[in-house]
Amino acid sequence: MDELFKTASRTSAQSLPGVIAKLAIATEWSELEPGADGHPWDFIRGVLADLTALTVKEA
Repeated sequence: MDELFKTASRTSAQSLPGVIAKLAIATEWSELEPGADGHPWDFIRGVLADLTALTVKEA
């Protein structure tokens, strides 16, 4: 997972789904970190949900 996170953090998103994928990777990674509390991850998960919902509406 660490290698995936490092690669995603260094790779520019080329589309809205790419941004969503990067946020999904970051939020999944945060759940594995013992020091990652709810802030700012709860907010970021909310943004991820919003972007995902908006993308589905556009499809």
